[in-house]
Amino acid sequence: MPKISLFKIVENRIVFISTLILSIIFLSSCSQNTDTEQITEVELRLDADLSNSTEIELYLFRQNYLEQPELIDSINTNPNKSISLSVNPQDLFLLQAKNQQLQTLLFLDADEVTVTVNDNSLQIKGGEQNNYLNDYLEKTKYFQLQLEEIRLEFEQNSLNENPQQIMQIRQKYADIQKQNISYIREFASSKRESLLSVWFLFDLQQQRLISSEEFMDWLNAKSKNVKQSTIAGKAFELSAKLKKSKVGSAIENFKGPQPDGSEIELYDHLGKITLIDFWAAWCKPCRLENPNIVSVYLDYRDKGFTVVGVSLDTSKSRWTKAIADDQLDWTQISHLQRFRGPIARSFNITAIPSSLLVDENGVIIAKNLRGYQLRQKISELLD
Repeated sequence: MPKISLFKIVENRIVFISTLILSIIFLSSCSQNTDTEQITEVELRLDADLSNSTEIELYLFRQNYLEQPELIDSINTNPNKSISLSVNPQDLFLLQAKNQQLQTLLFLDADEVTVTVNDNSLQIKGGEQNNYLNDYLEKTKYFQLQLEEIRLEFEQNSLNENPQQIMQIRQKYADIQKQNISYIREFASSKRESLLSVWFLFDLQQQRLISSEEFMDWLNAKSKNVKQSTIAGKAFELSAKLKKSKVGSAIENFKGPQPDGSEIELYDHLGKITLIDFWAAWCKPCRLENPNIVSVYLDYRDKGFTVVGVSLDTSKSRWTKAIADDQLDWTQISHLQRFRGPIARSFNITAIPSSLLVDENGVIIAKNLRGYQLRQKISELLD
């Protein structure tokens, strides 16, 4: 299952032509496990009133921060269908239909939580954190409608040969998204006890829409309850990881297998200037950037510029074919584990293309340079 952006889920609330009521009733009190997580026994019950007799199969996922959502269980809309669960009320969940046409985020933090879906709306009732979610949705309807209109306009003009018109549509999208992010900042600052705001800003940081510094400054100013939450703990853990790729810091050595299976270490392959390029055969923006990297490499390799490619592929054959097709004549390594590979996880790589530029001592001097910016920087350093 691909990674799911919380920002995109809420931004694109999709409804199914039916009325579905999900009653979530907590049966017992909270207890502490060995990890000091607050665990509650929950019974999830479905009560469906569909416009036809078709059953809907639903999947309950727990959002896992930097990991793929974890499948907890599957249920369908048969009468009296229920499942018993042990959950942390601080966790955020995703309930999603098999065909992904129906999906909603929810917390399980109250004695009863009800999610109602009809022809054109989806409502969540019950629980303080779900109240915050409803407040956010109500106040961002304008942004959601505008983004949907722009998306449709883009689809209608996607085959248009007029690049200026496409650029204008993209700019409109960027402007509305900027307004939406501005509201998220305002929402997060005003809702002192909202765990949802932590999730939203955490997600925006992962998409590089806000800086990690801004996120951590905001989190440090929140209430003690929020700072001690599970998601905040993961955020502080992430902050430590981000320091590994901070400009001015020495990059942590890593190792990985080459296409022939032999394993190499980064520090054995440093040049005067080394570009560590996170990419994948399936990543179109990466493939579009490859000719630029090849051009810079050919022009400056004799002056000490080199590249170490870290692939986030899962298929060895596709990886090696892309290396040959794009003529990537430099060191390549991959654990073939996509974003779950140890190198990607260590440096918190959540989007590609991504890159680090380091000097001969392994000190990071720049990040995510592409196109003309990469050539200009290498020229400054080696010409």
